[in-house]
Amino acid sequence: MPAYRVDPARSTVTAVLRSGTERRLDATIRGRLLVDDDDTAISGTLQVAVSDADTAARGLELDVSTTAPELDRDPEGHLVLRGAASRPAGSFGIAAPPLLNPTVVLRWRAVLVPDD
Repeated sequence: MPAYRVDPARSTVTAVLRSGTERRLDATIRGRLLVDDDDTAISGTLQVAVSDADTAARGLELDVSTTAPELDRDPEGHLVLRGAASRPAGSFGIAAPPLLNPTVVLRWRAVLVPDD
């Protein structure tokens, strides 16, 4: 299976903290993935770092198979991975009242380029 990496310059990720109210966070995404020849199966991990005004960036690895991944080709022919995941805010070092079940919701559109 060919190897690809996330091109952070052409990829976007949104992170929203849900804990009674919603607050948008800063986020970055990286990763190295294996994709089969017909673009239907994918494996590997994504590294997502999230921060806000009160917390320095803290990363987390996500197994792409747990994120309901969608592979597609954009009009220029680049392989694009779309996905979403939710993780406890504490996973990113973000403190919030525990009774509100603070969660970080992630959504991404990652452009994949061959990993030479």
